[in-house]
Amino acid sequence: MLFLDGRFLAVPDAYWPHACVALEIDSRAWHLSPAGHERSLARANRLTAAGLPVVRTTPVRLRRDPASVLQELAALLATGPHGPHARLSWRRAR
Repeated sequence: MLFLDGRFLAVPDAYWPHACVALEIDSRAWHLSPAGHERSLARANRLTAAGLPVVRTTPVRLRRDPASVLQELAALLATGPHGPHARLSWRRAR
């Protein structure tokens, strides 16, 4: 769970606190319903508005072309920290 200035921000699928980078895996199983899709967009918009770079992918892309996803992540991880690094706190979701 990510918090910005102590207030809940989002629960990304993965987060690298040293670089302030998030990963979102948008699967049809979780985001196919209109409500699920809306929640996913709102979460991504909150992360982006807070200044965090978000790598978004699908499970299919992750399986078929993991190198490109890793390349995107590696580029961001190498150039971080990004965004409001000092204002973010995180803890593992249960």
